[in-house]
Amino acid sequence: MMRGGRVNNKSTKKRPFEKAWSLEIEGDVQHFCPIVERVASEISIDKYVFEARPNNSKTKASFAWFDIFIIDRTTAYQIPLGVLTLESPGSNRTILRVPPRSQWSRGDFSPEELARMGYIERDNDAIQFFSRLFMRFIDSLDITLKNYGVKQTRIKKLWRRFNRIIDLWNKLKP
Repeated sequence: MMRGGRVNNKSTKKRPFEKAWSLEIEGDVQHFCPIVERVASEISIDKYVFEARPNNSKTKASFAWFDIFIIDRTTAYQIPLGVLTLESPGSNRTILRVPPRSQWSRGDFSPEELARMGYIERDNDAIQFFSRLFMRFIDSLDITLKNYGVKQTRIKKLWRRFNRIIDLWNKLKP
């Protein structure tokens, strides 16, 4: 029998994309739009191909919104995975940003599509599967941008390294 104790039913494990992720790079937004689309078109996993579709209603000269899909090759069925944005704060800099999952509803998605993307929890295994696919796309994009010689700004690079060290430290703690 528990006396005076409190039970914490919250999950201690964070799902991916609950927090924003960003990469600050040197260059113009319009320069990176074709790279995002090309990276998506080059990735294929089993029977799926990726597509990064610009949302033209939200795209401007200094801002681009991309809806990321996978397409089943056998049925041509499109499954939304998530979104990312490119935005320019000026000075020939661009921020590649994956907003938190809670902001993905700002796209033109139906409630069923948002459920598939994990915005609304239904099937946890499916959410994890689609999250892994989306993370695969983000990782490929990150690697491609580095291979193009795109440089992160020094402050962001140091900040990311610091965060990795903190994450590693937290994993090693008992």
